[in-house]
Amino acid sequence: KRYIFDHGIRFLQNPARFNNIDLLNSESLTRNEVGGILENFILLEYFSTNNPIQPRSWSKTHQSGSVDFVLANSKNEICAVEVKAATKFNKKHTSSLLAYHDAFPSSKLILTNLDKGTKLTVKNKTNILNVPIYAIYPFLINYTE
Repeated sequence: KRYIFDHGIRFLQNPARFNNIDLLNSESLTRNEVGGILENFILLEYFSTNNPIQPRSWSKTHQSGSVDFVLANSKNEICAVEVKAATKFNKKHTSSLLAYHDAFPSSKLILTNLDKGTKLTVKNKTNILNVPIYAIYPFLINYTE
Protein backbone atom coordinates (compact mmCIF):
# COMPACT_ATOMS: atom_id res chain seq x y z
CA LYS A 1 0.00 0.00 0.00
CA ARG A 2 1.26 3.43 -0.87
CA TYR A 3 -0.50 6.76 -0.68
CA ILE A 4 1.37 8.97 -3.15
CA PHE A 5 -1.35 11.20 -4.45
CA ASP A 6 -2.42 14.81 -4.57
CA HIS A 7 -5.21 15.38 -2.08
CA GLY A 8 -6.50 18.31 -4.14
CA ILE A 9 -7.15 16.02 -7.12
CA ARG A 10 -8.57 13.39 -4.81
CA PHE A 11 -10.97 16.00 -3.39
CA LEU A 12 -12.17 16.91 -6.89
CA GLN A 13 -12.85 13.24 -7.66
CA ASN A 14 -14.92 12.68 -4.53
CA PRO A 15 -15.42 15.76 -2.34
CA ALA A 16 -17.83 13.93 -0.01
CA ARG A 17 -14.94 11.85 1.35
CA PHE A 18 -13.41 15.00 2.83
CA ASN A 19 -16.56 16.46 4.35
CA ASN A 20 -16.27 16.89 8.10
CA ILE A 21 -12.81 15.32 8.46
CA ASP A 22 -11.65 16.09 11.97
CA LEU A 23 -8.11 15.07 12.89
CA LEU A 24 -8.83 15.33 16.59
CA ASN A 25 -12.09 13.39 16.80
CA SER A 26 -11.13 9.75 17.36
CA GLU A 27 -14.80 8.69 17.14
CA SER A 28 -15.26 10.17 13.67
CA LEU A 29 -16.42 7.94 10.84
CA THR A 30 -13.62 9.43 8.71
CA ARG A 31 -10.76 7.85 10.70
CA ASN A 32 -9.76 5.66 7.73
CA GLU A 33 -9.41 8.77 5.58
CA VAL A 34 -7.32 10.45 8.27
CA GLY A 35 -5.08 7.37 8.51
CA GLY A 36 -4.45 7.43 4.76
CA ILE A 37 -3.70 11.14 4.82
CA LEU A 38 -1.23 10.72 7.70
CA GLU A 39 0.52 7.77 6.06
CA ASN A 40 0.77 9.76 2.84
CA PHE A 41 2.28 12.67 4.79
CA ILE A 42 4.92 10.43 6.41
CA LEU A 43 5.82 8.89 3.07
CA LEU A 44 6.19 12.29 1.38
CA GLU A 45 8.34 13.51 4.28
CA TYR A 46 10.55 10.44 3.85
CA PHE A 47 10.88 11.01 0.10
CA SER A 48 11.83 14.64 0.72
CA THR A 49 14.97 13.43 2.55
CA ASN A 50 16.24 12.13 -0.83
CA ASN A 51 17.16 8.77 0.67
CA PRO A 52 17.76 6.51 -2.35
CA ILE A 53 16.62 3.41 -0.43
CA GLN A 54 12.93 2.76 -1.06
CA PRO A 55 10.67 2.16 1.95
CA ARG A 56 9.01 -1.19 2.44
CA SER A 57 6.17 -2.48 4.58
CA TRP A 58 6.00 -5.69 6.61
CA SER A 59 3.43 -8.09 8.00
CA LYS A 60 4.06 -11.27 9.93
CA THR A 61 1.17 -13.14 8.35
CA HIS A 62 -1.72 -12.33 6.06
CA GLN A 63 -4.07 -11.90 9.03
CA SER A 64 -1.71 -10.11 11.42
CA GLY A 65 -1.16 -6.41 11.76
CA SER A 66 1.45 -4.81 9.57
CA VAL A 67 4.17 -2.22 9.99
CA ASP A 68 3.46 0.71 7.69
CA PHE A 69 7.04 1.54 6.71
CA VAL A 70 10.37 -0.22 7.03
CA LEU A 71 13.14 2.27 6.32
CA ALA A 72 16.84 1.65 5.81
CA ASN A 73 19.78 4.01 5.66
CA SER A 74 23.25 3.82 4.14
CA LYS A 75 24.64 2.23 7.33
CA ASN A 76 22.21 -0.71 6.93
CA GLU A 77 20.28 0.39 10.01
CA ILE A 78 16.61 -0.52 9.89
CA CYS A 79 13.74 1.46 11.35
CA ALA A 80 10.12 0.28 11.51
CA VAL A 81 7.51 3.06 11.49
CA GLU A 82 3.88 2.55 12.48
CA VAL A 83 1.45 5.41 11.74
CA LYS A 84 -1.73 5.73 13.79
CA ALA A 85 -4.54 8.24 13.39
CA ALA A 86 -4.84 8.57 17.16
CA THR A 87 -4.75 11.59 19.41
CA LYS A 88 -3.43 9.60 22.38
CA PHE A 89 -0.92 6.83 22.83
CA ASN A 90 -2.49 3.40 23.14
CA LYS A 91 -0.36 0.39 24.08
CA LYS A 92 -2.19 -1.82 21.56
CA HIS A 93 -0.75 0.38 18.78
CA THR A 94 2.67 -1.11 19.53
CA SER A 95 1.74 -4.75 18.78
CA SER A 96 2.85 -4.82 15.12
CA LEU A 97 6.07 -2.99 15.99
CA LEU A 98 6.82 -5.54 18.71
CA ALA A 99 6.12 -8.42 16.31
CA TYR A 100 8.53 -6.84 13.84
CA HIS A 101 11.13 -6.40 16.58
CA ASP A 102 10.79 -10.08 17.52
CA ALA A 103 11.74 -10.98 13.95
CA PHE A 104 14.39 -8.25 13.57
CA PRO A 105 15.73 -7.37 17.05
CA SER A 106 18.33 -4.82 15.94
CA SER A 107 15.73 -2.52 14.36
CA LYS A 108 14.65 0.83 15.74
CA LEU A 109 10.93 1.25 16.38
CA ILE A 110 8.91 4.42 15.75
CA LEU A 111 5.24 4.98 16.51
CA THR A 112 3.91 8.21 15.08
CA ASN A 113 0.51 9.71 15.84
CA LEU A 114 -1.15 12.98 16.87
CA ASP A 115 -0.04 12.67 20.51
CA LYS A 116 2.93 14.40 22.08
CA GLY A 117 6.22 12.58 21.73
CA THR A 118 7.76 10.27 24.29
CA LYS A 119 10.14 7.36 24.61
CA LEU A 120 8.49 4.12 25.69
CA THR A 121 10.07 1.03 27.15
CA VAL A 122 7.88 -2.03 26.71
CA LYS A 123 8.16 -5.83 26.61
CA ASN A 124 11.64 -6.99 27.60
CA LYS A 125 13.06 -3.45 27.66
CA THR A 126 12.29 -2.79 24.00
CA ASN A 127 12.41 0.93 23.20
CA ILE A 128 9.78 2.59 21.04
CA LEU A 129 10.03 6.25 20.17
CA ASN A 130 6.63 7.92 19.89
CA VAL A 131 7.14 10.83 17.47
CA PRO A 132 4.34 13.32 16.78
CA ILE A 133 3.32 13.43 13.11
CA TYR A 134 4.33 17.09 12.82
CA ALA A 135 7.86 16.33 14.12
CA ILE A 136 8.71 13.33 11.95
CA TYR A 137 10.81 15.21 9.39
CA PRO A 138 13.71 16.09 11.74
CA PHE A 139 13.86 12.46 12.83
CA LEU A 140 13.89 11.24 9.22
CA ILE A 141 16.64 13.70 8.25
CA ASN A 142 18.83 12.59 11.17
CA TYR A 143 18.10 8.93 10.49
CA THR A 144 18.87 8.99 6.77
CA GLU A 145 22.23 10.79 7.09
